[in-house]
Amino acid sequence: MKRVFMAILAVFMLSLCGCSILPSVINDIDTLKGWSFQSNPGTNDYSLFFGLLNSNDRYIAADIDVDIRIVNDAGEEVYSATKSVTTKDFGDYESKVAGKQYLANVRIPASDIKNGKSNNGTVYLTVYKGDTIRFDEVNCTALYCLPVADVQLTAEGLPLEIKVKRYDGSTESVIKITDVSYVYEKEYTTQLKITLSGKKIGIYCENTESDACKKRIDGIKDTLAESGCVVMWIVSGVSDTGEKINLQSQRKVDIVLAIDDASVVEAAKEASDNNLQGALVYGIGNSTEAIYYLDSGWAEALITPDEFAAGYKSVVGLVDMLRGSRKYSVEEKPVSYQLLTRKNLFDEENKKLLYAISQ
Repeated sequence: MKRVFMAILAVFMLSLCGCSILPSVINDIDTLKGWSFQSNPGTNDYSLFFGLLNSNDRYIAADIDVDIRIVNDAGEEVYSATKSVTTKDFGDYESKVAGKQYLANVRIPASDIKNGKSNNGTVYLTVYKGDTIRFDEVNCTALYCLPVADVQLTAEGLPLEIKVKRYDGSTESVIKITDVSYVYEKEYTTQLKITLSGKKIGIYCENTESDACKKRIDGIKDTLAESGCVVMWIVSGVSDTGEKINLQSQRKVDIVLAIDDASVVEAAKEASDNNLQGALVYGIGNSTEAIYYLDSGWAEALITPDEFAAGYKSVVGLVDMLRGSRKYSVEEKPVSYQLLTRKNLFDEENKKLLYAISQ
């Protein structure tokens, strides 16, 4: 009588406790839920998780089988096996996304998965038990965790020159490839690195849409066309939305060509603040600030146009037109300039130019 009473009491207490884990009965399984895949670097294996629910959406554990296959993003099947899962393989697991779940943890040794051509892939699983129950195949992602085979990279015919053509067929630039290497880091996507010879150049100007800047940019490209140098970027001081351009955020280059006075002052200031990643500044400038940065070593050289002569020629042409001695026409005339470096900055022939700039 005492045994019967204790059995009835145990059943009664089980019904009151609200426990969500029920005894393992195959016929009770109604839903497959919460499947996911992860790498376990600490134990050198992988975990495939999934949960089983009954018709009341309560987690249950059961002895069950699962067919597993893993296909990487290169289309290679790197793993295929059938695993038998027992109730001992189930446990409580918690994540920020899914919260607390009662899941089966199927462990796969890292050595069982073949090396392939991609560290990303898809894990397919089919959960079943004989002819009693079978769920449709489902899948989850294996992200940046599958083993990758060593890559033997052979690059022939180096150095290799690639000519970039304009729309009219003329050469805009020549890119020379001197080396090719393959870099793989488990935490990141694999990369193919190409080493270019020649200097990498960034062009900086106040307004890329102005006629003056467009002509200067075209002139630079024509000059560099056969040099092996590569123009990595062309930016103006202010973006289309009116925001100030941050030179520090541009790709690393060897040389910044600042093609107007405001830009050369800005680029040299960034160089003085160590924001150009070691790039040298060359530019067109004719202000006291530009001269200051040249003298201080933050600009390597300046092309300084003789704006006094340009202004004088313009006034003379205007006067001649007003007097009727010449017809109105738009003409382009060359303007003289000086190439200033720290070495020749205070030479006798440049003193007149520096005096005019300082006035």
